[in-house]
Amino acid sequence: MKSPCVSFWTNRVMKRFLVILSVLCFFACSTDVELALIGQEEKIDAYISKTNFNDSSVVFRNKGVNRVSLGFVHDVVEKTKDTIIYGVTTQIKYYEDVPIKDTVYIDYGDSIYIYYAGYVFTSSPSTLFATNVKEVAEAARWDMSVVDTLPKGILFEEGALLQGLEYGLHNAREQEHCLILFSAEYGFGNSKMYNIPKLSALSYEIIVDKVVKN
Repeated sequence: MKSPCVSFWTNRVMKRFLVILSVLCFFACSTDVELALIGQEEKIDAYISKTNFNDSSVVFRNKGVNRVSLGFVHDVVEKTKDTIIYGVTTQIKYYEDVPIKDTVYIDYGDSIYIYYAGYVFTSSPSTLFATNVKEVAEAARWDMSVVDTLPKGILFEEGALLQGLEYGLHNAREQEHCLILFSAEYGFGNSKMYNIPKLSALSYEIIVDKVVKN
């Protein structure tokens, strides 16, 4: 029979061992996550560096989140003009691009309306997990009966969006077409969300349809 003294010291040593093991596991897991996040940021930087988006693309960085501005969507206006066809004056229709005149930046407190397509980012945007763009959903063969293709309305304020989207969209402009990329640190972290694996870097292609100053 073990003496109470031996049992006491055995239990005490075991508890200390379990505490030390828990601490070591915590730091090991933390290190693995940190290394994964660093790797994601490096892949995002490499993707931006090697991709030839277009001549007018500009990269903005806010708190570790990248926004690649790809230009602006122009309004297309239908016009008519008279022309002579076979000696007869005829009115024909034509279309003209009208550049956006006023520059409106997204700021906190604004109501914004966006079209978006969200992808899991590996070495480039890969698996589509969310969109309200009809053509994108159709190309992915989604059930269109459950896809809302209207612009997504959001009150732009702290905590209303994923941090990556919040930091990426801040100071973006109305009618801007952009690509926002960020590591899991600014996404869903080490949690699995819907069909998004845990520790996933994300990429969103977005068109800022409208910005309303409240």
